[in-house]
Amino acid sequence: MAGREGMTGTSLILKDDLGLHDVVMQFAGHGWRMTAGAFRSAMTIPAFRQRQLRFLQAQIAQTYSTTLAFSHAKLEIRLARWILMCRDRLSGQAFNVTHEAIALMLGVRRAGVTLALHELESRGFIRSTRCLLEVRDGVGLAASTEGYYGASEAEYDRLLGADTCAR
Repeated sequence: MAGREGMTGTSLILKDDLGLHDVVMQFAGHGWRMTAGAFRSAMTIPAFRQRQLRFLQAQIAQTYSTTLAFSHAKLEIRLARWILMCRDRLSGQAFNVTHEAIALMLGVRRAGVTLALHELESRGFIRSTRCLLEVRDGVGLAASTEGYYGASEAEYDRLLGADTCAR
């Protein structure tokens, strides 16, 4: 997952032109696109190269955390973590998303997402209406992740600066 702090196509950072995944823009917003050649040229600029390497390291930390959460945490915890990660990369506490889209991102059935959202909402952490999800208590929501949220976010802050995400 990347937001305003990062990029896709990280294989280019490692001087490989082959990308092994498709990119889906999950939320409305703005982005920039550059050719692989322009990116390679920019990588000769030391500050740009350093920033990209730091972003890649932060992505690796996020991947480890995501893998750990997906292999050990129950759906409600994974959902809370995903909501917080989205909130961190978007402006504001609310964003438009369907239960179906969340189910696709988490690899679960839509009905399970609905039940987990109701549980988080009953605890006052979020408000969920048709196609809109709002974080009401980010601290409580983070605590509900039982430690699956926070470590890779701290690494993001260390590597990229605390102003990178909107926590």
